[in-house]
Amino acid sequence: MAFHNTGTMSALFLTCPDTKDMDWTREFVHSLRQDGFNNIYSTTDLKLGVIYFEEIKDIIKKVHKILIVISKTSSRTLRYLHTIDCIITHLCDEGRMSTCGVIPLLIEKDVKVPFVLECFHSFNHQTDPISKIKKSLSVITEGQAAFEYSKAVINLSLHESQLRRLNKLALSANTTDRIKELANDAMQQWGIAINDKCLTVDMNTLQNISAYHRLCLRDLFNHFHADDGIRIIRATGVIKFSFQALFENGQVYNDLIAIYRGIFTVLTKDKRYRYWYRYRRNGLIAADGSELAYKPINDGIALFNDGKPHSSEFNTYESRLHSLKNFPIQSQIVRELIAECGFFSLNSLDFIQCFHCGICLRTWNINSTQHSFYFENCALRKKKLEVSERIRSKEIRDQLMGVSFDSIFARMFTYKLFPNFNEYNEQLMKFAQAGFYYLGTQEDTLCYSCCLGLTKIKEYQNPWEVHYMFSPNCKHLKELDEDTIKQFEERRQTCYNSSEFVQYLEIELMLHK
Repeated sequence: MAFHNTGTMSALFLTCPDTKDMDWTREFVHSLRQDGFNNIYSTTDLKLGVIYFEEIKDIIKKVHKILIVISKTSSRTLRYLHTIDCIITHLCDEGRMSTCGVIPLLIEKDVKVPFVLECFHSFNHQTDPISKIKKSLSVITEGQAAFEYSKAVINLSLHESQLRRLNKLALSANTTDRIKELANDAMQQWGIAINDKCLTVDMNTLQNISAYHRLCLRDLFNHFHADDGIRIIRATGVIKFSFQALFENGQVYNDLIAIYRGIFTVLTKDKRYRYWYRYRRNGLIAADGSELAYKPINDGIALFNDGKPHSSEFNTYESRLHSLKNFPIQSQIVRELIAECGFFSLNSLDFIQCFHCGICLRTWNINSTQHSFYFENCALRKKKLEVSERIRSKEIRDQLMGVSFDSIFARMFTYKLFPNFNEYNEQLMKFAQAGFYYLGTQEDTLCYSCCLGLTKIKEYQNPWEVHYMFSPNCKHLKELDEDTIKQFEERRQTCYNSSEFVQYLEIELMLHK
């Protein structure tokens, strides 16, 4: 079988001076180098002298493997045996026995292995295939550990001692792209994916796997992705997951909080800049409980803020009310309620932010979300909940938005803000007819009746069908005839869990100008 070299580790060939072992080692190392093993050192290249052993110790710092060449002659050479003893002692003293492999390389038959090397697995040049030694030099130790780690975490229940050992190996400083690939494979098995500055967390997968296996999510993420500049956090699998079960798993929940805190830290460059965020939901209704997936993010924000006001310049009612002077909602009563419970305007549509805890909301969301957990880390929590109760009626919601979206004309008017309105006019009319009005950011829409959010205007060619797929009991869908509903229901039974209809919550991190 041909051997394919996919990457080599550094190695030192130690051989006995003044013996035929030198010639054998030179020839063997030369053949390896011709096969692409370029990170190989050999004592045949060193000169004997006072600094001989010091040179060997310097090389040991750079390598992952030490292959000790042994023949019948060298196994009886006291000076060489003393050198081997010194090397093993040096590895122990430097704490490198777990990261630097030692391989006795027997080049003759019936060679007696020195006592100090009997605990290591030997390679016999006379009986073992050469591919075996090449393979041992072709898999980077840390990468092999990362692969074993991803496999073990999914299939086995790890003991704490094993977990600690694997973490240490998987998170070495000199990691390679291959190791990063293996680490990403492990995280994807747990429901975590990172792509194009977007962190996607499958809450259901993460909760299910973490119930039976110990994960070190934080360590892998921080080592490989902490500085990626992530700006979007997306939570999928939010309908089926049990928040309580995830919360009770303290390790994974704390890992998520720490990851989110780290993302905010990188974004704000250690609090030199202040954050805010836009959020959206696709295929989800605000009051279905799925927004509990936001809670780890909120807890991460609280940890990041460390109890200090996010925007101290808005700590007075007057300053917050003044920030609302150009707010899209004209009702003075609504503006006063917003300022009263600690919010100021972000000067971006109807987004508002709490000056104390930094939580961001849209005013249309205030009365439609089960959001007591949003404010549990806020000193103004009680006031926020009081105001929330006062604006829950539909009449107040219409006053919040300044218009009732029961009318298709009112809904269609909102799409005037959509980029390239004329190009997508026909598709936008379909969304308006299906009950959705435009929220002013990207492709975000909301149903006026059931508060279903959608984020894919261009992708969803039949918004009526998508509306039924995610919210079949919406009152607006009563306009559909029985045959259409039957057709939609059949498709819903077969396609609801397909990749075409992914439900998610998402926040997009921003910086204050």
